[in-house]
Amino acid sequence: MSGNSAYSFIIPQGQDYINRKVVSAWEDVAQKEHSEAGLSVFKVDSNLMLKGPNAKKIFPDRQTQLSKTLETQVGDIMVLAAGCTNSVVCNM
Repeated sequence: MSGNSAYSFIIPQGQDYINRKVVSAWEDVAQKEHSEAGLSVFKVDSNLMLKGPNAKKIFPDRQTQLSKTLETQVGDIMVLAAGCTNSVVCNM
């Protein structure tokens, strides 16, 4: 496989038990052990908008489209990884 890919998964009601410390640990592992700089973690709000450090990089209409496509609900955590296909597919 060559090129770039994106992969995502949802943690239902993750905002109830996934805190910033856990997210930081995931990001550190992604960067240090897997050379993934494209890991983003978002909380889904009541308008299906994404909340997190990288949310501002995604247009609002794309945020709601992504939330609907992945069938998220309020309070879910969305984890996105993007980068070289071989790396993203093998590490997620």
